[in-house]
Amino acid sequence: MRILFQMYHAGELHDLGIIEDGDVVESIEEGFEGWIREELSQPTTPDLDNPDRILEAYEGPHMIAKLVDE
Repeated sequence: MRILFQMYHAGELHDLGIIEDGDVVESIEEGFEGWIREELSQPTTPDLDNPDRILEAYEGPHMIAKLVDE
């Protein structure tokens, strides 16, 4: 399952990157992969291979995650 991370900036939604099965498969914005590594080091971050928990954890208002087609 592929999950796209997006962030609101200046009133617009910008793509950051895509993970699949807990791995970064596309880094659209510079620094996305490093941010994912930093997030994983936090005890409150859900496992990236659990799509439901990821979608719940990153549900706005500044950052969102959503399922994308393969």
